[in-house]
Amino acid sequence: MMYEYADKAIRAINRKNLKAFGRLKQMKFDELNILTEITKIYKEAVAYARKWYLLIAKDSYRKVSKKKNPIDNDWILDMLEEEDPVTLYLFTPEIERKKARFAEALAAAVNKNKEVDKALRYLTLQLAHYADKSVDEATLQAFVDLGVKHIIWRAEHDEKTCSICRERDGKKYPINDIPPKPHLNCRCWYEMAD
Repeated sequence: MMYEYADKAIRAINRKNLKAFGRLKQMKFDELNILTEITKIYKEAVAYARKWYLLIAKDSYRKVSKKKNPIDNDWILDMLEEEDPVTLYLFTPEIERKKARFAEALAAAVNKNKEVDKALRYLTLQLAHYADKSVDEATLQAFVDLGVKHIIWRAEHDEKTCSICRERDGKKYPINDIPPKPHLNCRCWYEMAD
């Protein structure tokens, strides 16, 4: 399966973040230590996720191409700083926005645990999306490096498959003109067409 390693990474990232956010539920806060703790947790979460993204991307590239693997930290940073066509945001500014909103919500919260759970859920969605994106972008990089000119869009055929993905399944696209994934958690994948 194309996203098997990404799934493993997402589970590891989620376990680590669950523990970190769980610590927040035990703490007493004032405005200063709220921001300090949240900043620390988000910084650690992003650093840990980036390590996984590198491993995911290297693995995805290697599965497609036997050429020298160009995936490195700079490649990951470049991927993270491009506007995402699905979410329409940039990775780092969106992390900072989530962090700031969480700090505000936690400072004003009547139910601290509810705010912690909500922030964890939003962070988890973003980090999981980029794990999947690491697979897709590294796979496409390998195709480009191999000189592939066209890909075939492949969709899973189950009850979760959206109508857009069903419509694209089996269609051939120029590698420089692939439509963006239509939604978060899209698990459609690409195959070489030539």
